[in-house]
Amino acid sequence: MNTTSLFIHHRTDAVTNDHFERLKRFSRGSVVAISSSEPLPGGFSIDDCSSSLWRDVVNTFPHLRAKATDLLLIDWFRNRRQDSDRYAIFEWDTLVNVEVDGWFSDVARYPLAAPSIRLFHREPDWFRRHWKSLPQTIAPFATGIVPFSCVLVSHEALERTSTAYNEYLPSLPDATGELRFPTIAAICGLSPVAIPNSHTVTWKPFMPLGLAETIYHPVKRKFQEPTPWMQPAEITAFESLLKPDYHVLEYGSGRSTFWLSDRVAKVTSIEHDAAWLRASSPYPSNVELRYAPPAWPSEALEPAQPGQFDEYVKSADDLSPDLVLVDGRSRVDVCNRWATKTPTLLHDAHRPRYRELSKRILAGSLAIVEASFDTPRSKGVRQ
Repeated sequence: MNTTSLFIHHRTDAVTNDHFERLKRFSRGSVVAISSSEPLPGGFSIDDCSSSLWRDVVNTFPHLRAKATDLLLIDWFRNRRQDSDRYAIFEWDTLVNVEVDGWFSDVARYPLAAPSIRLFHREPDWFRRHWKSLPQTIAPFATGIVPFSCVLVSHEALERTSTAYNEYLPSLPDATGELRFPTIAAICGLSPVAIPNSHTVTWKPFMPLGLAETIYHPVKRKFQEPTPWMQPAEITAFESLLKPDYHVLEYGSGRSTFWLSDRVAKVTSIEHDAAWLRASSPYPSNVELRYAPPAWPSEALEPAQPGQFDEYVKSADDLSPDLVLVDGRSRVDVCNRWATKTPTLLHDAHRPRYRELSKRILAGSLAIVEASFDTPRSKGVRQ
Protein backbone atom coordinates (compact mmCIF):
# COMPACT_ATOMS: atom_id res chain seq x y z
CA MET A 1 0.00 0.00 0.00
CA ASN A 2 1.30 3.44 -0.85
CA THR A 3 0.83 6.56 1.24
CA THR A 4 0.69 10.13 -0.02
CA SER A 5 1.54 12.76 2.58
CA LEU A 6 -0.57 15.91 2.38
CA PHE A 7 0.96 19.06 3.88
CA ILE A 8 -1.72 21.71 4.43
CA HIS A 9 -0.60 25.28 5.10
CA HIS A 10 -2.01 28.79 5.27
CA ARG A 11 1.28 30.66 5.10
CA THR A 12 4.73 30.33 3.57
CA ASP A 13 7.61 31.16 5.91
CA ALA A 14 10.76 29.61 7.36
CA VAL A 15 8.85 27.35 9.76
CA THR A 16 6.49 26.12 7.04
CA ASN A 17 9.37 25.44 4.66
CA ASP A 18 11.40 23.62 7.30
CA HIS A 19 8.48 21.39 8.28
CA PHE A 20 7.68 20.65 4.64
CA GLU A 21 11.28 19.63 3.94
CA ARG A 22 11.29 17.38 7.00
CA LEU A 23 8.08 15.72 5.86
CA LYS A 24 9.58 15.02 2.43
CA ARG A 25 12.65 13.52 4.07
CA PHE A 26 10.60 11.05 6.12
CA SER A 27 7.96 10.13 3.52
CA ARG A 28 8.44 7.15 1.23
CA GLY A 29 5.58 8.15 -1.05
CA SER A 30 4.61 11.40 -2.69
CA VAL A 31 4.29 14.62 -0.70
CA VAL A 32 1.78 17.25 -1.80
CA ALA A 33 1.60 20.77 -0.38
CA ILE A 34 -1.93 22.19 -0.22
CA SER A 35 -2.31 25.91 0.36
CA SER A 36 -5.08 28.42 0.96
CA SER A 37 -2.90 31.17 -0.52
CA GLU A 38 0.66 31.20 -1.85
CA PRO A 39 1.64 27.59 -2.60
CA LEU A 40 5.00 26.00 -2.01
CA PRO A 41 6.88 25.10 -5.23
CA GLY A 42 4.85 22.51 -7.13
CA GLY A 43 2.05 22.69 -4.58
CA PHE A 44 -1.71 22.96 -4.91
CA SER A 45 -3.56 26.19 -4.18
CA ILE A 46 -7.30 26.78 -4.00
CA ASP A 47 -6.61 29.85 -6.16
CA ASP A 48 -6.33 27.35 -9.01
CA CYS A 49 -9.87 26.06 -8.40
CA SER A 50 -12.86 27.53 -10.17
CA SER A 51 -14.98 26.50 -7.17
CA SER A 52 -13.80 25.97 -3.61
CA LEU A 53 -15.60 24.86 -0.46
CA TRP A 54 -12.90 26.50 1.65
CA ARG A 55 -13.25 29.83 -0.13
CA ASP A 56 -17.05 29.78 0.12
CA VAL A 57 -17.04 29.07 3.86
CA VAL A 58 -14.21 31.46 4.77
CA ASN A 59 -15.83 34.29 2.83
CA THR A 60 -18.84 33.88 5.12
CA PHE A 61 -16.94 32.99 8.31
CA PRO A 62 -13.50 34.70 8.11
CA HIS A 63 -12.57 33.55 11.62
CA LEU A 64 -12.44 29.97 10.30
CA ARG A 65 -9.61 30.72 7.86
CA ALA A 66 -7.08 28.59 9.75
CA LYS A 67 -9.66 26.21 11.23
CA ALA A 68 -11.12 24.77 8.04
CA THR A 69 -8.27 22.47 7.06
CA ASP A 70 -10.81 19.81 6.14
CA LEU A 71 -12.21 22.00 3.37
CA LEU A 72 -8.76 22.47 1.84
CA LEU A 73 -8.40 18.71 1.96
CA ILE A 74 -11.73 18.17 0.18
CA ASP A 75 -10.92 20.85 -2.40
CA TRP A 76 -7.63 19.14 -3.19
CA PHE A 77 -9.18 15.67 -3.32
CA ARG A 78 -11.82 16.79 -5.81
CA ASN A 79 -9.16 18.38 -8.01
CA ARG A 80 -6.36 15.86 -7.41
CA ARG A 81 -4.00 14.70 -10.11
CA GLN A 82 -3.04 11.45 -8.41
CA ASP A 83 -4.58 8.67 -6.36
CA SER A 84 -3.09 6.78 -3.45
CA ASP A 85 -4.13 3.89 -1.23
CA ARG A 86 -4.17 6.21 1.75
CA TYR A 87 -3.38 9.78 2.71
CA ALA A 88 -1.48 11.08 5.72
CA ILE A 89 -2.65 14.60 6.58
CA PHE A 90 -0.32 17.10 8.26
CA GLU A 91 -0.86 20.74 9.15
CA TRP A 92 1.95 23.25 8.63
CA ASP A 93 2.92 23.32 12.32
CA THR A 94 3.69 19.59 12.42
CA LEU A 95 7.34 18.64 12.86
CA VAL A 96 8.05 15.14 11.55
CA ASN A 97 11.13 13.28 12.77
CA VAL A 98 10.24 9.66 12.02
CA GLU A 99 9.34 7.62 8.98
CA VAL A 100 5.69 8.39 8.23
CA ASP A 101 4.69 4.82 7.32
CA GLY A 102 6.28 3.50 10.48
CA TRP A 103 4.53 6.02 12.72
CA PHE A 104 1.14 5.00 11.30
CA SER A 105 1.93 1.26 11.11
CA ASP A 106 -0.33 0.26 14.03
CA VAL A 107 -3.40 1.80 12.38
CA ALA A 108 -2.59 1.33 8.69
CA ARG A 109 -5.42 -1.17 8.17
CA TYR A 110 -8.13 1.19 9.45
CA PRO A 111 -10.01 3.58 7.14
CA LEU A 112 -9.57 6.56 9.48
CA ALA A 113 -7.12 7.14 12.34
CA ALA A 114 -6.17 10.21 14.36
CA PRO A 115 -4.08 11.08 17.44
CA SER A 116 -7.03 11.78 19.73
CA ILE A 117 -10.76 11.13 19.37
CA ARG A 118 -13.55 13.14 21.03
CA LEU A 119 -16.97 11.56 21.66
CA PHE A 120 -19.92 13.42 23.14
CA HIS A 121 -20.80 10.82 25.77
CA ARG A 122 -17.19 10.88 26.95
CA GLU A 123 -16.12 14.53 26.55
CA PRO A 124 -19.33 16.61 26.47
CA ASP A 125 -17.51 19.84 27.36
CA TRP A 126 -15.53 19.72 24.12
CA PHE A 127 -18.76 19.72 22.09
CA ARG A 128 -20.65 22.27 24.15
CA ARG A 129 -19.75 25.33 22.08
CA HIS A 130 -20.85 23.53 18.90
CA TRP A 131 -23.81 21.61 20.23
CA LYS A 132 -26.55 24.21 19.66
CA SER A 133 -25.61 24.56 16.00
CA LEU A 134 -25.72 20.82 15.33
CA PRO A 135 -28.96 19.65 13.70
CA GLN A 136 -30.73 16.89 15.58
CA THR A 137 -30.20 14.52 12.68
CA ILE A 138 -26.42 15.03 12.88
CA ALA A 139 -25.91 15.31 16.65
CA PRO A 140 -25.89 11.53 17.30
CA PHE A 141 -22.87 11.22 14.98
CA ALA A 142 -20.89 14.10 16.51
CA THR A 143 -17.21 13.16 16.64
CA GLY A 144 -14.03 15.14 17.11
CA ILE A 145 -10.44 14.67 15.96
CA VAL A 146 -7.87 16.64 17.96
CA PRO A 147 -5.88 18.01 16.28
CA PHE A 148 -6.77 17.73 12.60
CA SER A 149 -3.19 16.77 11.83
CA CYS A 150 -1.30 13.47 11.73
CA VAL A 151 -4.51 11.90 10.44
CA LEU A 152 -4.50 8.80 8.24
CA VAL A 153 -7.41 8.16 5.89
CA SER A 154 -7.86 5.55 3.17
CA HIS A 155 -8.73 6.54 -0.38
CA GLU A 156 -12.14 4.88 -0.14
CA ALA A 157 -12.92 6.61 3.16
CA LEU A 158 -11.90 10.01 1.84
CA GLU A 159 -13.92 9.48 -1.32
CA ARG A 160 -17.07 8.61 0.63
CA THR A 161 -16.60 11.51 3.02
CA SER A 162 -15.87 13.96 0.22
CA THR A 163 -19.10 12.99 -1.53
CA ALA A 164 -21.08 13.38 1.71
CA TYR A 165 -19.85 16.97 2.11
CA ASN A 166 -22.29 17.96 -0.64
CA GLU A 167 -25.18 16.98 1.60
CA TYR A 168 -23.94 17.80 5.09
CA LEU A 169 -21.71 20.87 4.73
CA PRO A 170 -24.73 23.24 4.65
CA SER A 171 -25.67 21.91 8.11
CA LEU A 172 -22.15 22.46 9.50
CA PRO A 173 -20.93 25.68 7.84
CA ASP A 174 -19.35 27.27 10.92
CA ALA A 175 -17.88 24.13 12.50
CA THR A 176 -14.12 23.60 12.67
CA GLY A 177 -12.48 20.87 10.65
CA GLU A 178 -11.76 19.00 13.88
CA LEU A 179 -15.51 18.49 14.31
CA ARG A 180 -16.89 18.59 10.78
CA PHE A 181 -14.69 16.02 9.03
CA PRO A 182 -14.96 13.18 11.59
CA THR A 183 -18.69 13.85 12.08
CA ILE A 184 -19.42 13.57 8.35
CA ALA A 185 -17.14 10.52 8.23
CA ALA A 186 -19.11 8.98 11.10
CA ILE A 187 -22.35 9.57 9.20
CA CYS A 188 -20.74 7.54 6.40
CA GLY A 189 -20.06 4.72 8.86
CA LEU A 190 -16.38 5.60 9.32
CA SER A 191 -15.51 5.82 13.00
CA PRO A 192 -11.93 6.98 13.66
CA VAL A 193 -9.51 4.98 15.78
CA ALA A 194 -6.88 6.55 18.01
CA ILE A 195 -3.20 6.29 17.10
CA PRO A 196 -1.20 4.81 20.00
CA ASN A 197 1.93 6.53 21.30
CA SER A 198 0.91 9.88 19.79
CA HIS A 199 1.15 11.98 22.97
CA THR A 200 3.55 14.44 21.30
CA VAL A 201 0.72 15.40 18.93
CA THR A 202 -1.53 17.76 20.84
CA TRP A 203 -3.26 21.13 20.51
CA LYS A 204 -1.10 22.98 23.05
CA PRO A 205 1.79 24.90 21.42
CA PHE A 206 5.19 23.78 22.65
CA MET A 207 8.80 23.47 21.58
CA PRO A 208 10.49 20.10 22.15
CA LEU A 209 13.77 20.20 24.02
CA GLY A 210 15.22 17.86 21.42
CA LEU A 211 13.93 15.45 18.82
CA ALA A 212 13.18 11.78 19.28
CA GLU A 213 11.90 9.43 16.56
CA THR A 214 8.33 10.72 16.57
CA ILE A 215 6.04 13.53 15.35
CA TYR A 216 5.44 16.81 17.18
CA HIS A 217 2.47 19.20 16.94
CA PRO A 218 2.00 22.13 17.20
CA VAL A 219 5.48 23.58 16.72
CA LYS A 220 5.01 27.16 15.56
CA ARG A 221 8.61 28.35 15.75
CA LYS A 222 11.66 27.08 13.91
CA PHE A 223 13.25 24.25 15.85
CA GLN A 224 16.82 24.81 16.99
CA GLU A 225 19.07 21.81 17.55
CA PRO A 226 19.84 21.48 21.28
CA THR A 227 23.29 22.08 22.71
CA PRO A 228 24.51 21.39 26.25
CA TRP A 229 24.11 24.13 28.86
CA MET A 230 27.79 24.94 28.54
CA GLN A 231 29.98 27.71 27.23
CA PRO A 232 31.10 27.30 23.58
CA ALA A 233 34.67 26.49 24.63
CA GLU A 234 33.38 23.85 27.04
CA ILE A 235 31.28 22.25 24.31
CA THR A 236 34.28 22.16 21.99
CA ALA A 237 36.43 20.51 24.65
CA PHE A 238 33.69 18.02 25.48
CA GLU A 239 33.11 17.11 21.84
CA SER A 240 36.82 16.50 21.29
CA LEU A 241 36.65 13.59 23.75
CA LEU A 242 33.79 11.80 22.01
CA LYS A 243 33.99 8.94 19.51
CA PRO A 244 31.12 7.53 17.41
CA ASP A 245 31.24 4.11 19.10
CA TYR A 246 31.26 5.48 22.65
CA HIS A 247 28.80 4.73 25.41
CA VAL A 248 28.48 7.90 27.49
CA LEU A 249 27.00 7.90 30.97
CA GLU A 250 25.65 11.23 32.16
CA TYR A 251 24.21 12.26 35.48
CA GLY A 252 21.54 14.87 34.78
CA SER A 253 19.44 14.63 31.60
CA GLY A 254 18.40 17.41 29.25
CA ARG A 255 19.73 19.23 26.21
CA SER A 256 23.07 17.46 26.47
CA THR A 257 21.30 14.09 26.22
CA PHE A 258 19.87 14.91 22.79
CA TRP A 259 23.15 16.48 21.70
CA LEU A 260 25.12 13.42 22.76
CA SER A 261 22.71 11.02 21.05
CA ASP A 262 23.79 12.44 17.67
CA ARG A 263 27.48 11.94 18.41
CA VAL A 264 27.89 8.61 20.19
CA ALA A 265 26.49 5.10 19.91
CA LYS A 266 24.67 5.07 23.25
CA VAL A 267 23.79 7.43 26.07
CA THR A 268 22.65 6.39 29.52
CA SER A 269 21.21 9.28 31.49
CA ILE A 270 20.51 9.23 35.22
CA GLU A 271 17.76 11.62 36.32
CA HIS A 272 16.23 12.27 39.74
CA ASP A 273 13.41 14.66 38.75
CA ALA A 274 10.24 12.94 37.49
CA ALA A 275 8.59 16.19 36.37
CA TRP A 276 11.63 17.11 34.29
CA LEU A 277 11.65 13.67 32.67
CA ARG A 278 8.00 14.04 31.66
CA ALA A 279 8.63 17.52 30.24
CA SER A 280 11.72 16.58 28.24
CA SER A 281 10.66 13.14 26.96
CA PRO A 282 10.63 11.33 24.63
CA TYR A 283 14.31 10.81 23.95
CA PRO A 284 16.02 9.20 20.92
CA SER A 285 16.15 5.42 20.68
CA ASN A 286 19.86 5.22 21.56
CA VAL A 287 19.21 6.88 24.93
CA GLU A 288 18.51 4.84 28.05
CA LEU A 289 16.90 6.84 30.84
CA ARG A 290 17.17 5.71 34.43
CA TYR A 291 14.99 7.39 36.99
CA ALA A 292 16.60 7.49 40.44
CA PRO A 293 14.68 9.74 42.86
CA PRO A 294 16.25 11.00 46.10
CA ALA A 295 15.47 9.30 49.40
CA TRP A 296 13.60 12.46 50.39
CA PRO A 297 12.60 15.60 48.42
CA SER A 298 15.39 17.94 47.41
CA GLU A 299 15.54 21.61 46.49
CA ALA A 300 17.04 22.25 43.07
CA LEU A 301 19.74 24.68 44.21
CA GLU A 302 20.51 23.12 47.57
CA PRO A 303 23.55 20.82 47.98
CA ALA A 304 22.76 17.13 48.36
CA GLN A 305 22.56 15.86 51.93
CA PRO A 306 24.39 12.71 53.14
CA GLY A 307 22.44 9.62 52.10
CA GLN A 308 19.88 11.57 50.08
CA PHE A 309 21.15 10.45 46.66
CA ASP A 310 22.77 7.10 47.46
CA GLU A 311 20.57 5.18 44.99
CA TYR A 312 21.09 7.87 42.37
CA VAL A 313 24.87 7.58 42.70
CA LYS A 314 24.77 3.76 42.47
CA SER A 315 22.14 3.50 39.73
CA ALA A 316 24.64 2.83 36.93
CA ASP A 317 26.98 0.44 38.74
CA ASP A 318 26.15 -2.32 36.25
CA LEU A 319 27.50 -0.29 33.31
CA SER A 320 30.94 0.05 31.74
CA PRO A 321 30.76 3.38 29.89
CA ASP A 322 33.57 4.93 27.90
CA LEU A 323 33.06 8.37 29.39
CA VAL A 324 31.10 9.86 32.28
CA LEU A 325 29.65 13.38 32.39
CA VAL A 326 28.71 14.57 35.88
CA ASP A 327 26.25 17.45 35.65
CA GLY A 328 23.48 16.45 38.05
CA ARG A 329 23.13 15.92 41.80
CA SER A 330 25.61 14.66 44.42
CA ARG A 331 28.49 15.35 42.06
CA VAL A 332 31.31 14.71 44.52
CA ASP A 333 30.00 11.23 45.33
CA VAL A 334 29.42 10.45 41.65
CA CYS A 335 32.93 11.58 40.70
CA ASN A 336 34.50 9.56 43.49
CA ARG A 337 32.57 6.50 42.37
CA TRP A 338 33.61 6.71 38.70
CA ALA A 339 36.91 8.57 38.47
CA THR A 340 39.06 5.55 39.28
CA LYS A 341 37.32 3.42 36.62
CA THR A 342 36.39 5.64 33.68
CA PRO A 343 37.35 9.07 32.32
CA THR A 344 35.05 11.38 34.25
CA LEU A 345 34.11 14.96 33.38
CA LEU A 346 32.72 17.41 35.92
CA HIS A 347 30.76 20.47 34.87
CA ASP A 348 30.60 23.62 37.02
CA ALA A 349 33.91 22.53 38.51
CA HIS A 350 34.57 26.06 39.80
CA ARG A 351 31.97 25.74 42.56
CA PRO A 352 33.51 25.73 46.06
CA ARG A 353 31.65 22.56 47.04
CA TYR A 354 33.74 20.58 44.51
CA ARG A 355 37.06 21.88 45.83
CA GLU A 356 37.94 18.55 47.44
CA LEU A 357 38.08 16.80 44.06
CA SER A 358 41.41 16.55 42.24
CA LYS A 359 40.67 17.88 38.77
CA ARG A 360 42.12 19.65 35.77
CA ILE A 361 40.21 22.31 33.86
CA LEU A 362 39.72 21.57 30.17
CA ALA A 363 37.81 24.75 29.34
CA GLY A 364 35.75 27.22 31.35
CA SER A 365 34.26 25.24 34.22
CA LEU A 366 34.50 21.83 32.53
CA ALA A 367 37.12 19.67 34.20
CA ILE A 368 38.34 16.12 34.06
CA VAL A 369 38.75 14.47 37.43
CA GLU A 370 42.44 13.66 37.64
CA ALA A 371 42.03 10.18 39.09
CA SER A 372 40.48 9.10 35.80
CA PHE A 373 43.90 9.29 34.12
CA ASP A 374 45.30 6.50 36.29
CA THR A 375 43.53 3.66 34.50
CA PRO A 376 44.11 1.96 31.13
CA ARG A 377 40.63 3.01 29.90
CA SER A 378 41.73 6.63 29.81
CA LYS A 379 44.54 6.14 27.29
CA GLY A 380 42.27 6.66 24.30
CA VAL A 381 40.95 9.98 25.57
CA ARG A 382 42.41 13.07 23.96
CA GLN A 383 43.38 15.61 26.60
